Amino acid sequence: MTNNLLAGTVQAAASGLTGFDCDFALSLTYATDLKNRGYDFCIRYLSLSTPQQSGDLTTAEANDILSSGLALMAVQHVQDSGWSPGESQGTALGTVAAANAQSIGLPAGMNIWCDLEGLTAGTSPQLVIDYCNAWYKAVLAAGYVPVLTNRS
Repeated sequence: MTNNLLAGTVQAAASGLTGFDCDFALSLTYATDLKNRGYDFCIRYLSLSTPQQSGDLTTAEANDILSSGLALMAVQHVQDSGWSPGESQGTALGTVAAANAQSIGLPAGMNIWCDLEGLTAGTSPQLVIDYCNAWYKAVLAAGYVPVLTNRS
């Protein structure tokens, strides 16, 4: 684990805030422009493998986002459409999400989102439940607050 220091603190979000997710790195200038346009928070991506892949969130970018006045959350990339979940995969990817969050310096207590979309049609609900529970446990064990999203 890298002990990078970020320019922010973990805080509860007020309701009604406006934010966005972004699948490319934000510069301080661009993040500041988005803040000035009325956005309150940004959600950036954690890789599906370690170390973080090019284009995904870095410590420097996290500091730029926070320095702009935007709040920051992280979400782990989803696999390519048509993937099949399972418990062992949930444990593995939750562990990777937590390791990448730690390598960036994201503090314990911060939300880490699981993006659950693009599953193979007809996937057993139990496999989805097993995946989500295992992912949740791995992220929680690292000190983060796991959250699930499904935008399909």
